[in-house]
Amino acid sequence: CDYEGRRFNHGEVIIPRSDVCARCTCLSAVVTCSALICPQTCDHPAPSRNPCCPNCTACLYKSVLYNNTAVFENPDSECSECTCLNGTVTCTQRPCPQLACDDVLHLDGSCCPVCAPNKCEIEGRSVDHRMTVQLLSDPCSQCTCNNGRVTCQDEVCLVPCSHPLPPTMGQCCSNCRDGCLYQGRNYTSDLDFRVNDCMTCRCEAGNVTCNTETCPVVSCRTSRKVDGKCCPVCQYCSFEGRQYEDGEVFLSRSDPCNNCTCSATSVSCSRIRCPNCTHPTPKPRGTCCSDCKNCLERGRIIPNGRNFRPNACTRCSCRDGSVHCNVQTCPPVTCNKTKIVRSQCCPVCQVCHYRGQAYDDGDRFPSADNPCNTCECRGTEIVCHHIDCPVCTHPVVAPTGQCCNNCSACELEGIVYRDYSEFVSPSDPCLDCNCMNGNVSCIKRVCADLSCRVTSVPPGECCPVCQVCRYGDRVYEDGDTFPSITNRCHVCDCRVTDVHCQHVDCPSCTHPASLSTSCCANCSVCELEGVAYGDSTEFVHPSDACLNCGCLGGNVSCSRQQCPDVSCRISAVPPGGCCPVCQECHYGDDVYEDGDLFFPADNPCHVCSCSVTEVHCNPVDCPFCTHPGPSSPASCCRNCSACEVDGISYKDQSEFVHSTDPCLSCTCRSGNVSCLRQTCTSLSCRVSSIPDGACCPVCQVCRYGGNTYEDGDRFASVNDPCEVCDCRIDKVHCEHIACRTCTHPAPSASNSCCQNCSACEFNGQVFANSTTFSHHSDPCLTCTCLSGTVSCVREVCPSLSCKKTAVPISECCPVCQVCTYNGVQYDDGDTFLHASNSCLSCSCEGRSVVCSPLPCAVCSNPVPKKRNRDCCDECNRCRYEQRNYLNGTVFTARNDPCERCLCLHGNVTCETIQCPVLSCERPVTNPNRCCPECPPVCEYEGDVYEQDSRWISKTKPCVQCRCRVVCSKLY
Repeated sequence: CDYEGRRFNHGEVIIPRSDVCARCTCLSAVVTCSALICPQTCDHPAPSRNPCCPNCTACLYKSVLYNNTAVFENPDSECSECTCLNGTVTCTQRPCPQLACDDVLHLDGSCCPVCAPNKCEIEGRSVDHRMTVQLLSDPCSQCTCNNGRVTCQDEVCLVPCSHPLPPTMGQCCSNCRDGCLYQGRNYTSDLDFRVNDCMTCRCEAGNVTCNTETCPVVSCRTSRKVDGKCCPVCQYCSFEGRQYEDGEVFLSRSDPCNNCTCSATSVSCSRIRCPNCTHPTPKPRGTCCSDCKNCLERGRIIPNGRNFRPNACTRCSCRDGSVHCNVQTCPPVTCNKTKIVRSQCCPVCQVCHYRGQAYDDGDRFPSADNPCNTCECRGTEIVCHHIDCPVCTHPVVAPTGQCCNNCSACELEGIVYRDYSEFVSPSDPCLDCNCMNGNVSCIKRVCADLSCRVTSVPPGECCPVCQVCRYGDRVYEDGDTFPSITNRCHVCDCRVTDVHCQHVDCPSCTHPASLSTSCCANCSVCELEGVAYGDSTEFVHPSDACLNCGCLGGNVSCSRQQCPDVSCRISAVPPGGCCPVCQECHYGDDVYEDGDLFFPADNPCHVCSCSVTEVHCNPVDCPFCTHPGPSSPASCCRNCSACEVDGISYKDQSEFVHSTDPCLSCTCRSGNVSCLRQTCTSLSCRVSSIPDGACCPVCQVCRYGGNTYEDGDRFASVNDPCEVCDCRIDKVHCEHIACRTCTHPAPSASNSCCQNCSACEFNGQVFANSTTFSHHSDPCLTCTCLSGTVSCVREVCPSLSCKKTAVPISECCPVCQVCTYNGVQYDDGDTFLHASNSCLSCSCEGRSVVCSPLPCAVCSNPVPKKRNRDCCDECNRCRYEQRNYLNGTVFTARNDPCERCLCLHGNVTCETIQCPVLSCERPVTNPNRCCPECPPVCEYEGDVYEQDSRWISKTKPCVQCRCRVVCSKLY
């Protein structure tokens, strides 16, 4: 028979390559096949070398291999166990013991339920199931016992008042009913109390309301606080029949040279020291010292620091009431004609003569010899100097007869440019120039970089431009090649700025691409049987896998592949291949066909398979158990036929007590251990213990002094009243009483073991527990007595928005220093006018408004005020002998022409005029003048004649003369 490419003899049994699980027979040249009949079937077969029939000698369950008859725990449910029997796994539910209780618990990790405990221990106390108790250590927490587990939650307090009392010992919430806690102090409900001298408060059901006393405005500038009262009172000094406020400075009315100060209620005075000067101004009436601020010189008041000239040759200055003068010395003159220049002291020469023309001193005139010179008359000398012409680099040349070139424009290469103009250099188009004040400055122009290959500079331009060709709607540079837009078989190139086109030279090839829109065949690729290949690529012929081809310049060349000889027993040509390949695997010295399974001799714990020509090996799947027994080192899998727990080996199906937990009864099944916990009876005692090796607890009690105590009980010692004992398991321990310590204990009895921390002693005073009080030396500290310890908290003062603040006596926080007057609020130190009397000036001092008359200038001869709204007499002028005089005016008294008076700042000072001695024999007295005067006389021919006298001339006897004096005004 010929079958699957092989020849078989008559009667030979054939294993087909296409189905290894079929068996065929060659009978009379005919092959008949039938499926292989397996001896046994199962649901969970183990891995087998035979791919046709299952291996039912073990079980593969959930990827774990179990031995036949093995019993193991179900991986999907710890409450069921499974058995492997002849390759099939069956699982059954594990039975749970019967419980003798009503409340049961399902514990995590446990298959069967257990009885719930019926008691809990909370702070050493035994609490029954479902009972709720309050914690001793935290009154605000309530805990509940539920199946032996304790759950706690906090109590939420709702306080309906603003100042509740703190909770007392054993309570959780604050108390609004019995009183108030305000600024660290406790107050009884319905009680009025005073916080300070100005504030009264009332406590009602935990709420505090307060009222502050409002102080009236005081009319003084300085006030003081009286102990026990809220509002300040004024402070004054009485002196010479007048009252002065604290801090006020004033002059004594009886002696203006005494300067006095009011301090609190007493006055102190000191003598004024007057300055010393030679020309003081008269002192005003009622003042002590002459005024040395200015100078009085010949009836004129000279301001301090001012220079003045009594005459042209004398220069004086006023310095702090004294006059200092210097007299100028004149040099001799050499000219014949001099003159006294007005406002100058010394005589000077008058004129200069130049080219027949006279010039005054200081005159300037052009030189007659050189137009570039200018001359000046200095005294009697003529000084000439060259005119300073402006300097510039490119001036406009001056015409003949003028001295200086013109720098208000620029001249460059024969062209004149206006000042501040910009232009291009006539000789260099790359120079940008400008003209400024006759100077030309030029900057080289920077040309932009061009990206083209060929450029040129147009005539008269500075920068180059690109040489390009314009073709169609595109721009090409010199040397560019591009297709023609009118004939696709033409190619064009750009030559400088001209376009030249010519026909394309086409290449030839055997396998060009069939799809081409160009003029020539596309020989850059090859096309073979409808498939395109890139140039220089190698490929297998699309219809003959044994032909290796290549593409080069649109031409395809192929060569046939030579297959090597194969030495294997089984070979085949792979789909799409050319040469046959072996279909077998080699492992060690053995050869396996494709699909064979085998166990390698060098590693019996692995199973291998042959896939075409490759061998793949994987570890053998072993059965799983939680507590496998001891196994030999050569064994591949765990020993699940026994159990090992804490180093102790147990036989399969045996029962035993757990080595570390005597309450666990365990069973070994197929390498898996399952345990059940023993249930103990409940005890009525508070504390119990488990004896060594036992499972259930027993009660722990102590016997002392004929009494029985449970663990944790505390009781007094029978030997020492200051000792306390407690029961610890089954032993009694006594120790000295641990007294509660406190920092400020109250006095206690002499036989007491501990400090009295039920009250506090602070600064010699005893305070009850929870009492709040103020610190004796610091009003900002509020202290509280709690269990014999005093703790103080500093009061936080609110922030104030005013400029000035002050802390009242015996108070902690500052208050604003403001005054309210006529509906307006003023800061401390502000000044303002009285609302109804403009002659009163008011100021805010502390929190009081103080008003006083506006200060008036004091002078002896003021001009009386004219209107009722004027506050003071006017001291800027003087009133003297029923006339008003301006400040600084010197005048003669109307009643006495020999008195010359001065009006200065409202004070009039007068002095008697000293008359000079006259040289005439018969002086004349004018009734309107103070001093006698010599009558006017005439001097003629050496003799003196009186007014209106007549005489005959000595030298001219025919001439009669008369003396008549004529006066004229000087200019």
